[in-house]
Amino acid sequence: MADTKQRYRWSYEPQEDQEYQKALEALESARLQKPAYQGQYDAQAKSLYDRLQNREAFRYDIDADALYRQYRDQYTALGSRAMEDTMGRAQAMTGGYANSYAQTAGQQAYESYLGKLNDAIPELYSQALERYRQEGSDLEDRYRRTLEQGEQEYDRHKDALDSYRKDLSFLQSQADQAYQRGYQSYLDGYKMMGDAYTRLAELIKKGYTPTAEELEQAGMTAAQAAALRK
Repeated sequence: MADTKQRYRWSYEPQEDQEYQKALEALESARLQKPAYQGQYDAQAKSLYDRLQNREAFRYDIDADALYRQYRDQYTALGSRAMEDTMGRAQAMTGGYANSYAQTAGQQAYESYLGKLNDAIPELYSQALERYRQEGSDLEDRYRRTLEQGEQEYDRHKDALDSYRKDLSFLQSQADQAYQRGYQSYLDGYKMMGDAYTRLAELIKKGYTPTAEELEQAGMTAAQAAALRK
């Protein structure tokens, strides 16, 4: 009985308020769920940016051009064949003997194909330059798309963070309200018991003998009641 009265005399104990403690647990659990920004496109965007900034200026290396080497092998083979055919025909005209005319004619036929190879170089240069430009354009497009994806990811993170903060605000409000309800319940109980104590004390002074239940409800001990009778 004395414990009941003392509980109201001391103070409101929030750690004993189950509703308030449950609200605090929900708040703490939600606080641990804070969304983290991954930035999964940041490294990729930086890599693409560095490639764009450090890209070498266009330089046409004819020996490194696979298409030129293909043309070179093709025209060299055709030139060699034409030289052999021309020399063969020239030798046939002179009775099958090799002579300077046959050699000159064969060399001219060979050089004719090498001339065709040289004629193809400007076109090969243009094609290489166009590939270089297209590669740069493709790299810029990839960089822009990666930036856009990064911005979209950041926007999603901001939305998630806003939702997280709203949830925390709501749960904090719920906890505050639970605390206020508990504290108000304590005040109401304290007042009610104080009133009960006062009423019972007046009755005891007039000779009334309270029951154990009445003493408990008023937060009064048997010793306190006995002292009031004197």
